Amino acid sequence: MEQSQPPRAIKEEFNERLWLTVLLVVAMLTTAGVGAIFIFDLAPKPYYPTPMGAFMGTPQSLVEGYKLTFSVVSPDTKFIDCRVMLSINGAEQANQTINLVGGNAFMANTISWTDQSDHGKINAGDSLIISDPISSFTYRVTILYSKSGGQICSQSWTVP
Repeated sequence: MEQSQPPRAIKEEFNERLWLTVLLVVAMLTTAGVGAIFIFDLAPKPYYPTPMGAFMGTPQSLVEGYKLTFSVVSPDTKFIDCRVMLSINGAEQANQTINLVGGNAFMANTISWTDQSDHGKINAGDSLIISDPISSFTYRVTILYSKSGGQICSQSWTVP
């Protein structure tokens, strides 16, 4: 014949199981909270100040397109840390990471880059050429800093 447990032993076993269940739930919620921080990118982000820059004068008309020359970008900024955005008649084309080899293709236009010092950083004299511009269209080139999303410099002009 089976012996039944005294009421006190049943209560202690119930309390042990209750605490184990509570600890398990707390552990699961903590893990879910930490996971949410990484999955939903809720962690604090480092601050990246946007470099300041400018193009020299107005775009220069060439046979192959229009040339924009950088006058200065400070502090030193790598091309790879930047994105280029081309707007044509106010319609923004997709912005892209600057591609020094082969250029960037935007619909019917291509932007090719010249890194005069060949060191991968934007400095005075480096330039870009917008190929095949369309007459009477207004173009705007904006250089964005990838780490902050801020604007480094921008230039607009209308093709005669």
